[in-house]
Amino acid sequence: MLRSRPDPSRRRAELPAIAGQPPGLDVTITGCVFRSRCPLAVDACAETPPWTATGADTGFACIRPLSAAVRTEVSDVA
Repeated sequence: MLRSRPDPSRRRAELPAIAGQPPGLDVTITGCVFRSRCPLAVDACAETPPWTATGADTGFACIRPLSAAVRTEVSDVA
């Protein structure tokens, strides 16, 4: 997912896709909504992750938030 963010320095470059398919709108999801497509998913991701605010209008919900060093490694895996 992190690799799919737009980068202004790469104008017109194709954005990488997140592997797999998003769940159908008629499916009730438990736990993390990215669990089936995340290379870092573990059994605990089956539980709803807590929301962590990082700013007034921003944040994330993940039990395994990434540091900058790990993001590079994961982007090579994904």
